[in-house]
Amino acid sequence: MTLLLLLNSSRGIIPDVVYMAITSLGYIMVLSGAVLLTRVLKSSFSKDVFNTLNETFPQEERLLENQYSINLPAEYNLRGKIRKSFINYINPFRALLVTGSPGSRRG
Repeated sequence: MTLLLLLNSSRGIIPDVVYMAITSLGYIMVLSGAVLLTRVLKSSFSKDVFNTLNETFPQEERLLENQYSINLPAEYNLRGKIRKSFINYINPFRALLVTGSPGSRRG
């Protein structure tokens, strides 16, 4: 219906298409400007817990194993060097005590 109105208008379709294109471009520019402004404001007010080199504190580098442990290899930056470490989950059943295991509900 609206397409028929556009085609039958006395001005033609070209000014309407140009108007829609300029309006769409303006909307996209306003959105991108708001995103950039948000990033600038967020970065200027946030307090970063890491230093300028994004270094962290020393991590666990030993591989601690037992029968049920889950060990994930990791890397971290300390004093300009990339060091290898492990994320050790020694007792994964401890988390199951908090969250519960399937079928543990009594009813």
